[in-house]
Amino acid sequence: MSVELNPHNYTNMNFISFQFVAADFFKKESRGPRGFLPRPLLRAGESVAPPPYPGNWLRSFAWSDTIGERSRFIILNHFAMNKTLLWVIIIVAVIVGLWFVFWNKGTKPEPVIPELEVEQPQVGREIIVQLSEQNNSGVSGFAYIQEVEDDLVVALALSGAPENVAQPAHIHRNNCEDIGGVLHPLEFPVNNYSSTNLSLTMDELLSQAPISINVHKSADEAQVYVACGNIEVE
Repeated sequence: MSVELNPHNYTNMNFISFQFVAADFFKKESRGPRGFLPRPLLRAGESVAPPPYPGNWLRSFAWSDTIGERSRFIILNHFAMNKTLLWVIIIVAVIVGLWFVFWNKGTKPEPVIPELEVEQPQVGREIIVQLSEQNNSGVSGFAYIQEVEDDLVVALALSGAPENVAQPAHIHRNNCEDIGGVLHPLEFPVNNYSSTNLSLTMDELLSQAPISINVHKSADEAQVYVACGNIEVE
């Protein structure tokens, strides 16, 4: 089988169209010097030129030899990529890569921190009792009585008390003008402060009225009152 070369006139140049059968392509004598391109057959006396190709997309190189009455014309087409196109591809690849990296970084899900539910204590009514100076002691202050859930918190805040001296304190029957017996002992304030939890409600405490808070000078002088205040509902 043979490969025929048909010359055509193309802008004052001989244009060549190649028609060949696959079987001839694999024959050694039908390949080019590098063993992979066909050798088209050319009649004696005919001259051809490679087809024109625009720009740098294709470059054509030609060899010829003479065997008997025929000439074999070998055209090797080498694809040469334009340098500008190569740089464009590299720049586009870099831009796509950076976009992918930053897009993934921007859409990275933030860790979800579970909210811890802390149950707040139920705080109810509050009574503030003013503690007035007794017996020229120079001690005065306030008592804060507050409902916290099912208990009462009694906090004493004094001023003028001696340093590092525990001063007995209680909730007494009756008012400060006629102090009665002890109903509920409190933590002894030291350096002006103390806090006590009582296992009763505000209603239970007020049901025992009239009542008062009394602070004593010291454990050795408990009969001397230094501050007192009546527990009353305004």
